[in-house]
Amino acid sequence: MSEKKFNISFLGLYNAGKSSFLRSLNNTPKNQQIVGKTRGPNKMEIEILGFKLYLFDFGGFKEHRNNFLEKKGNYINTDLIFYIVDTQDNHTFGDSVEFFGKMLQELEKNEAKPKIVVCLHKCDPELLSDKFSFIYENLKFLNSLFRNRSKGWEITYLQTSIYNYSSLVRAYIKGLIKIFVDPPIIMNTIFKEFMDKTDFDGICLFDQDGLILFELYNQTPYARKIIEVIGLNMAQMSEKLISYNVGFPNSIQVDMKGQTFFRNFELENGNRYYLTIYSRDIENFEKINNSLPYFTDTISNAMEDILIMISDR
Repeated sequence: MSEKKFNISFLGLYNAGKSSFLRSLNNTPKNQQIVGKTRGPNKMEIEILGFKLYLFDFGGFKEHRNNFLEKKGNYINTDLIFYIVDTQDNHTFGDSVEFFGKMLQELEKNEAKPKIVVCLHKCDPELLSDKFSFIYENLKFLNSLFRNRSKGWEITYLQTSIYNYSSLVRAYIKGLIKIFVDPPIIMNTIFKEFMDKTDFDGICLFDQDGLILFELYNQTPYARKIIEVIGLNMAQMSEKLISYNVGFPNSIQVDMKGQTFFRNFELENGNRYYLTIYSRDIENFEKINNSLPYFTDTISNAMEDILIMISDR
């Protein structure tokens, strides 16, 4: 079987935040980030469950934008485009929507049909928390500009900020779901990446009725039994507590022959889900504990989008 590859492009004007978006998404420490203007396409390669993702960060200066449009190879084989717009600098709105429109024209002319996610970027939490902030007028104006220019295209619009990590994760997951159309592949991808980072022995996702939705284990023989016993009982206990209106634990850590972590999250539709993770090596505690907030957030966003995708089928 040939290896499946996906090309993902990050486009937008200079200083729109494309490179910072990518660095933040990849959890690059701030003291290792080099924030500046991208002169040409930077390429990053990621492998996920045998799928290769090639991420291209294109420069945003006019010469680089023209170069992108002139070279058909830049977009004919592109599977997914993240178009980044700086929502704070209204002086660049005209140039940004013009480049966006030219990009769509070239795609259509060459019968290229990548999935497209427009990130209305730099929607920082402190701005959104102020109902009188200029950001709301900018967003209204940008939505009108881009939607008028993209009539007939199926495009996802999302607000993002490097100061709201969840917004970056949600945008990324939404994009991947557009090209990974199989929910088990999506969830296994996320679980496998977490296993590679934290070296746990097993993980299981339960719904509020105790049904196992997704699971992943290594070769530890008793990991599955431990997780199924603890996870199922913890999920049932939490649901009981909720029915009594006394609240329920958001997270629990259990020390035994190794360690078991229990987390829950609730989707916008009110459905609750429970994660149980087991590691026999207590040395993995810090890695798992530090990664759990991001991982839980990623799973939550993925579940939201999977449910939408399934309902649209």
